[in-house]
Amino acid sequence: MLPIPVAAAARVAYYTTGRTGVLGLRGWGCHGEYGSGGGDVLLTPPGDSFARPAVELTVRYGDTSGRFQVAGVIARVFPAHRAFLKMVMEEFTLPAMEFPSGPFAGDRLTYRSPEVVEYETPPHGEGLGTYWHLVKNDQPIRGVAILTGDTPDLLLLSARLPAESRDLTDTIIQQFERDARKDVQCATGEDQLRHRHELLGGVRIRAGGREPRRVDQRWQTSTACRAARFRRRSWSYSPSGWTESPRCRKDRGTSGSLE
Repeated sequence: MLPIPVAAAARVAYYTTGRTGVLGLRGWGCHGEYGSGGGDVLLTPPGDSFARPAVELTVRYGDTSGRFQVAGVIARVFPAHRAFLKMVMEEFTLPAMEFPSGPFAGDRLTYRSPEVVEYETPPHGEGLGTYWHLVKNDQPIRGVAILTGDTPDLLLLSARLPAESRDLTDTIIQQFERDARKDVQCATGEDQLRHRHELLGGVRIRAGGREPRRVDQRWQTSTACRAARFRRRSWSYSPSGWTESPRCRKDRGTSGSLE
């Protein structure tokens, strides 16, 4: 992880499920869950809901059950990748009405590349910001959608910060984009399975440059990516401590190096 502005460092913390994480405001709670199609990380003030300030990270895999969500976002904002959308529609005999085409009417889009688009969903509007769990209200939602790998897989970040902290939104988005760029682009087979195991907490990256240590095995490994299946788990972090499975945690400080 690259350094963030000093002025912002005292106000944010890095929350992670293992290899992938996201910046959020210090003192917030962290809830994560994952399944064969991908995973989600939700950061909110303690006791808050989807309708209030939040930072949400969604990961969906294009060669598992997550392919339908990947195709849905491609239909909205990634015209250069419509071949994947067409493949999903043909393979599963799905009508075009299942995948509304074109950007949401109120969203403001800024393309950084054919695979990276930043967005802003306006107050009381439907858009990428409300595509998953966040509920529209009188505040805007900003974030970025990223396609990664050959499959492709989808990373979607949504951030709705309190008014007094909204100046940190750029820092959160830019750091997430840097993290996505430096992620290992695995091919297929065991490398891809290992990458996904790391991404969702099955392998914990150790500090000090040591080799990863496998801490849990969640699926029957196979050289075929489509054979990857693992149990759905949930976990939560709050300032008072962890509950359930400690797979999503807040790193000390803001360097983002994993324990």
